[in-house]
Amino acid sequence: MFNLYQIVQGAQGGQAINHLARQFELSTDEAGKAVNSLIPALSSAFLAKASQPAGYAEILAALNDDQHRQAYAQAAGAENPFTRRKGAAIVAGLFGSDEVTAQVAEQAARFSGVPAPKLLEILPVLASIIVGGTAAALQGLGGWADLPGAKDLGGVKSFGGAAGPFTGFAAGPNTATFTVPGFGGAAGNPFAGFAAAPGGFPQGAVPPAVQAGWDALAKMFQPKSG
Repeated sequence: MFNLYQIVQGAQGGQAINHLARQFELSTDEAGKAVNSLIPALSSAFLAKASQPAGYAEILAALNDDQHRQAYAQAAGAENPFTRRKGAAIVAGLFGSDEVTAQVAEQAARFSGVPAPKLLEILPVLASIIVGGTAAALQGLGGWADLPGAKDLGGVKSFGGAAGPFTGFAAGPNTATFTVPGFGGAAGNPFAGFAAAPGGFPQGAVPPAVQAGWDALAKMFQPKSG
């Protein structure tokens, strides 16, 4: 099963980092550091989003969006203005506010050395690439529509910028980790106690098919393989 780092590394024929460097006027090394610094927060956010029935449905809808698949497949797709717009909707849905998104960028800037304003430009494109890559990886499982639990959730809707799961976000003291109040996120272990997150799937009350689908996505949304 792929994880987020592997998804980005394999994007655009393995050239995504080089293409992002060109797109955002960075060196290849800077682009790589930028991506690596943003993935932990995106990972935590996607996991938190997927733990909520409505959020899980939004992710399933995004996986079916061809714009994200194009962003993953080729540089031209990632450079398309629609990609930035749709990626920005994903970021808004994940972090819930411009203030929280700015905190993510500022903390990633301390870790990567890439200025926060530049990271804010990269973030929507990176989010789109990740969603497109996740969709591509799921093709081996029959595609997003066949992901366990998809039919149990009824109709799905796209990310629309509603308040995300990181309301009340607080950056952790370690620049490589992110602490999220309410999600059991002790510094250095942001996923501890995750299943009991307020507003998420209650422990012991999750439909088995939905749990299986969430498990499949959760493995991909981990920043590194376990």
